[in-house]
Amino acid sequence: MFVGAISRGKSVKGYLEKGLLEVQSLYARHEELVEEMKQRGYSHSSDIDQKWKNAERTGAIDRKKNLEELLKRCSRCKLRYSEIPDFDS
Repeated sequence: MFVGAISRGKSVKGYLEKGLLEVQSLYARHEELVEEMKQRGYSHSSDIDQKWKNAERTGAIDRKKNLEELLKRCSRCKLRYSEIPDFDS
């Protein structure tokens, strides 16, 4: 999604500001997901250009903000997370 958006000139500023995206990690993350799909028996057909291996270092992942965003968007995840011992909401 991010590669396509950036390639089309769409802004990902909000994702960067919220600590939800590292542009320099897009290629590696794509390859990790491809391997996961293959292990699960899915086919893969969305190759990513090699130029993304050397993408400009932009953005940094903020794990806490990512978790907050996930729990805000997914009620099932929020429920599962709340069942973990020592859950701090």
